[in-house]
Amino acid sequence: MPRLYRTIGETKLKILAIIQENGTSHGYSIWTTLKERYHCYLGDACLRNIYYHLRDLKKRGLVERTLSQTNAHAPVNHPYILTDRGILLEEKFKKYLNIM
Repeated sequence: MPRLYRTIGETKLKILAIIQENGTSHGYSIWTTLKERYHCYLGDACLRNIYYHLRDLKKRGLVERTLSQTNAHAPVNHPYILTDRGILLEEKFKKYLNIM
């Protein structure tokens, strides 16, 4: 049965839990955490799916991108943080925090 539009699936809840646990997270680190802890998105080609989920979460106002640069010679990184609206969903993604 297809999911209703605007509902949040398990992967997005896991991503929110990862960001909550870390404070901020980059797409690549979210992907590696999903692989290591939840055994999903195991293939290298799956990294693009993580960025799709992050864009959707951003569009919903649950996460936002920040700008971070570790040093002058490093590429610019865009870690994600939870918004106040995203934090309000903690009750839904709390079960994934317990796994971590």
